[in-house]
Amino acid sequence: MDYGDKDINTHKFEFGAKLGLGYAYLTAEAHDDFKFSLFRDRPERIDAGTSTRGEVLGLIDRINETTPRGETDFATALESYVGLINSRSLVVIITDCLGDLDALEDGLGSVSQNNVILIQLLAPGEVDPDPAGDTIFEGMESDVSQRTYFGGRLLERYRDRIDAFIDDVEARTQRLRITHAFVPTDQDFFDAFATTWIG
Repeated sequence: MDYGDKDINTHKFEFGAKLGLGYAYLTAEAHDDFKFSLFRDRPERIDAGTSTRGEVLGLIDRINETTPRGETDFATALESYVGLINSRSLVVIITDCLGDLDALEDGLGSVSQNNVILIQLLAPGEVDPDPAGDTIFEGMESDVSQRTYFGGRLLERYRDRIDAFIDDVEARTQRLRITHAFVPTDQDFFDAFATTWIG
């Protein structure tokens, strides 16, 4: 999730955090309870349990102190999260879904008895990359780098694979009767929130 341009507000983690905070704020305004967690291989609850507007402000500080890193174990993290849910709830999961999609589906299945919305974020450089010609690609979550000529057919194949990836996530959520919303991070934030809000 540590990808995108912070200067033009397309950074995935920051965009996703704002969406999550929007849900928390509107939940607090309705005098309902919320829980706010980050996850990698397990959920890390970062709210204090008060579910107030003041709590949302405190979450901003905690999120600003967070640096996303490492790979996500969707199955373990979401299966563990079930233990934090006390009753049938709205569960909003915000992620780029990059990783093992079978594990993602297993994890989503473990929370699917709730009302679940999966918000899939990708930055513009992931959906429609700019590089052309001789290019070095560096892994964001590994030490792997690869030099290649990027353009023409390779660029076309890349775009086809991204479309297939988004469609695959959508198909998996449909099987589980989970709401899926794909959001590119160059979308206007308020438009993105309006299209994902199901309250």
